[in-house]
Amino acid sequence: LKDGKPPRQGTLHRRPALAATLRRVAAEGRDGFYRGPVAEDIVAYLNGLGGLHTLDDFASVKGEYAAPIMCLYRGFDVVMPPPPSLGIITLMTLNVLSRFELSDMGPLSADRLHLEVEAGRLAYAERASLGPDGAPSSFAIERMLSPAHGAARASLITPDGVIGNLAGPARGGPAETTYLTVVDRDRNTASFMSTLFDFFGSRLTAPKSGVLLNDRASYFTSDEADPNAWAPSKRPLAYSLPGLMMKDGRVVMSYGIVGGSFQPMGMAHLLTNVVDHGLDVQAAIALPRVFSQDGVLDVERGVPDKVALDLAARGHKVVRRSEGPRRTNGPLGGAQAIWIDWEEGMLTGGADPRKDGSALGY
Repeated sequence: LKDGKPPRQGTLHRRPALAATLRRVAAEGRDGFYRGPVAEDIVAYLNGLGGLHTLDDFASVKGEYAAPIMCLYRGFDVVMPPPPSLGIITLMTLNVLSRFELSDMGPLSADRLHLEVEAGRLAYAERASLGPDGAPSSFAIERMLSPAHGAARASLITPDGVIGNLAGPARGGPAETTYLTVVDRDRNTASFMSTLFDFFGSRLTAPKSGVLLNDRASYFTSDEADPNAWAPSKRPLAYSLPGLMMKDGRVVMSYGIVGGSFQPMGMAHLLTNVVDHGLDVQAAIALPRVFSQDGVLDVERGVPDKVALDLAARGHKVVRRSEGPRRTNGPLGGAQAIWIDWEEGMLTGGADPRKDGSALGY
């Protein structure tokens, strides 16, 4: 605020402390942030608010290269980050859907949406069994994504009714996530996602360094019996899942979707739009969506009334989402994607009309 009021449009906003921090990081690399004055400022600020952080906590932080997880879907390799990312939910959903001929159903048919919702509900429920620290063993991941397991889970789905007693994601909640993807002239591909969790993260800014602190740890729970309980040197489960789809060892689509707990389901929806229904990336992104959370099936505007009524007749508790300003009542998610046509040498980009963002090429 400026003099207690929001700045007017066009006002120049300066962050000299943050600018100095960025110059320090440019000169010193990771130690410019995780050691020295910047870390000291953040730790002192958090401790003054009752936090338990130490300088050793910051000094010991390191990035890591993680082997991706993937599944085969209709001849494509779908690639996701490993846990604690919940991209495994997308892969488990696709593993179940691969047992059905979605291409025989209309993209907005009740049959297709019902199967998609039920497969997603099964996947969200199963993620509770991910084990300590929310990270299943490689053996558990291999089992969850095996054809036999997908077939067994698919057998639980009936075409005219919902599966009872499935724990799903909580309804609503903030999700301040940004996704972008870039493909260069040599077809090097970047699929990138960054997230704060809430508006302006924690809304706390370290006074000397100007660093805005995120609140991603909000995904932890204080229930010590929960695999996602908070503990030292532990990362929370996270809906941060940039994706790639590959064919014959080459990336054919780079894509991602923001929107909190909707993201894994949205990724599966987008992929099946492209693979099963033959939509280009822009049409696949724009197609209306549905999402089951906390016992309610949210249905976007654009899903025909007769389809919504059909879904309700099958046992779904259908609620129409408006396009109003309320954060838990607007459109579901926001996607971006690039399709790589290796034969024609063309790139096709798509950007979601539900949010900001655009597809650009030069």
